[in-house]
Amino acid sequence: MFDLSSVSAAFPDTTTNKDVVLKLSAISKKEEVAEIIMGRVPRLVRYKGNNRYGARDGGLGGDDWVLPSVRGYVESFSGVDWGDFSNMNGGFFSPHAGHNWGADVDGWFAGYNARDA
Repeated sequence: MFDLSSVSAAFPDTTTNKDVVLKLSAISKKEEVAEIIMGRVPRLVRYKGNNRYGARDGGLGGDDWVLPSVRGYVESFSGVDWGDFSNMNGGFFSPHAGHNWGADVDGWFAGYNARDA
């Protein structure tokens, strides 16, 4: 069973790069608490721009997920179509060696195909 307070879930910070701490807590019948930190993962945010190419990998939560700082960087460009970011929960993303924690993005710059013209 998971207990996520409405305060914790309501307004997560989506502007700065921070880790999400995965903590396991158990409460005994005597209300004794035991906690252990299971790990940390980067907090990813969703890129919702319309300038995308390729399929979106919806079966894996979509490949729209990126670190907040990378999303800001991507949004600052014009004339670029974006492909793969990272999957919803990060991790391995075939066929990429990267794209596993929100720092990698595939971009297609306007005029790229005409570079030798």
